[in-house]
Amino acid sequence: MEEEQKKQFKEECKAYLNTVSVNSLRSYGRKLQLTAPTKQKKGALIQEILGVLCGEIQQERNNRGAPIKDDYIEPRLIEEMERLQKKYFLNEIVEKKEIADERVAIQLSVDPIALNYRQKQLLKQFINSL
Repeated sequence: MEEEQKKQFKEECKAYLNTVSVNSLRSYGRKLQLTAPTKQKKGALIQEILGVLCGEIQQERNNRGAPIKDDYIEPRLIEEMERLQKKYFLNEIVEKKEIADERVAIQLSVDPIALNYRQKQLLKQFINSL
């Protein structure tokens, strides 16, 4: 991802995340496996979330502490963050994945007697390439 793209992504995400409640941010931080999101203030939590989304901070799984009482995350928060990620730097990845995931069915009907030697070789190469 280009630096300018990353900067714009962070600015737009930060503007949105500042409108979200701190409790929702903490729940989202738990989803992203941030270290102790409930102990952080809103500004620091937003910076850490942006760092994880941009790949600057590695997520760490930590099973210490009391079980989570409320793991509800506002669907609107997740949808907006996914929309922003796609808008700025996942478009190419998503498009490539959609193309790669498409399955194609081909039915060939060939009379091998009607083919010459070269055509048979090309057909064999084609079939092997699938």
